[in-house]
Amino acid sequence: MRRLAEYLPPEASLRYHRLDDIAGQEVTIHSVEFRDGNFGQYAVIHAHDGNGKPIVVATGAKVVLAALLAVKEQGGFPVAARFVRDGRRWVIE
Repeated sequence: MRRLAEYLPPEASLRYHRLDDIAGQEVTIHSVEFRDGNFGQYAVIHAHDGNGKPIVVATGAKVVLAALLAVKEQGGFPVAARFVRDGRRWVIE
């Protein structure tokens, strides 16, 4: 018997990572998509982690959204970044 998951389109079967999963790592961001979610807009970030492994990260962090929007508008991809938590907020280095 086939599994229901076999019928999903490739993008629907992705499991997004969180910024916490890549916190403190140097990543290279290649592109971003902005989507509307239940709690407002969020970004789907297509990147490579510090080991060169492709990773897809989803976040609604406002400071990250603003920075990624500026990069997208200016055609600045790819960009390097490191995300660090400062209490309850994210800092981009």
